[in-house]
Amino acid sequence: MPTKAPTFRPSTVRTPTQIRAEYDARRYNLPWRAWYGTARWRATREAQLSLQPLCCMCLEADIVTEATVCDHVEPHRGNEDLFWSGPFQSLCSHHHNSTKQREENAHDKDQRWLGT
Repeated sequence: MPTKAPTFRPSTVRTPTQIRAEYDARRYNLPWRAWYGTARWRATREAQLSLQPLCCMCLEADIVTEATVCDHVEPHRGNEDLFWSGPFQSLCSHHHNSTKQREENAHDKDQRWLGT
């Protein structure tokens, strides 16, 4: 059976796997990531999920889904005051990991493009 011809890739061109690994390394090495492991954050998260136990994005679509994530409505981007004071919203993991992340990434891309 014929095999696929090898692909030539110059050493300066990164593979999608390399790009993802670099992104993960940058993301997980941010100093504020440790805040999520504190008792203070766990208490904040539990209070938010008790106050609003259903995913607010699912509710907009008339779907009842248990919220599992306490999300910052406004991305804190390492700002300690914003991190602890909120405002927060409750989301299901699907909406937090797809819809919300896509919105934030699009906003970041727009900000870089605008130079702000």
